[in-house]
Amino acid sequence: MNQLRFAVIGGDQRQSYLYKLLGEQGFPVTACGVPGIEYEDEEMKAVVAGSDVVILPLPVTQDGRTVNAPFAKTPIYLSDVFNSSVTDQLFLGGKVNKKLQASLRDRSITLLDYFQREELSILNAIPTAEGAIAIAMDETNRTIYGSRILVTGFGRLSKLLAPRFAALGADLHIAARKQADLAFIEAYGYTPHHFNTLKNIAGGFDILINTVPAMVFPAEVISKLREDAVLIDLASAPGGVDFEAAWKKGVTAVQALSLPGKVAPYSAAQIILSTIFNIIKEEKT
Repeated sequence: MNQLRFAVIGGDQRQSYLYKLLGEQGFPVTACGVPGIEYEDEEMKAVVAGSDVVILPLPVTQDGRTVNAPFAKTPIYLSDVFNSSVTDQLFLGGKVNKKLQASLRDRSITLLDYFQREELSILNAIPTAEGAIAIAMDETNRTIYGSRILVTGFGRLSKLLAPRFAALGADLHIAARKQADLAFIEAYGYTPHHFNTLKNIAGGFDILINTVPAMVFPAEVISKLREDAVLIDLASAPGGVDFEAAWKKGVTAVQALSLPGKVAPYSAAQIILSTIFNIIKEEKT
């Protein structure tokens, strides 16, 4: 693996740290459109063509035409990147568009999605959980200790978030749909609630945190919240909160997207790089 040449294209501070981490580990690495790393537009094709592995950002694209590269001097077009590919090259990116992936497969170009990997999803939940706690502390005038907190959903993120809030002394409640999840929630020492009861119980909490990528907090539930409540949506866009209803109600509502890249980009880069190394080992053996 040490003989592999890497290219890092676009992205945010996570990509910048990926570039640095690869260099520190002795890999030949080039970059374009990465924060803090200068490049010339005409170099992009050479950067791609001169690498064995091309690391694209998370997400790869926002508009379907250009690489997600907000710090690039000029747009980096997906077509230019993939037209510069060479034989046996591996492209890796986050939240890969399935249609794009299929079209590249027809051209014998391999584009894999590191965001779909279970190990990344689990470890990425750690900076997300810490970021959510920081937001809760910033947005409320209460201590976490003694606050009544409701977390909706019992997936990877909720399972990592719950013990951290509980360790700070929160009165923690978790809403789920499956009876097995409700049983686990109770077994862990938290208070379980079925989603069907949200409208009835929502007004009893100081902080509410959604982890479900579906409309969990529509207007009818928002209407039951206290005006001094804090509502944090951690779910992927479009999320699970009617923000217009929350603002009309006067509730503090925060859509907290891409927290790992914002609150802990170095750690997020380490997680992505570890996942990428796992993928390479599987693909190259």
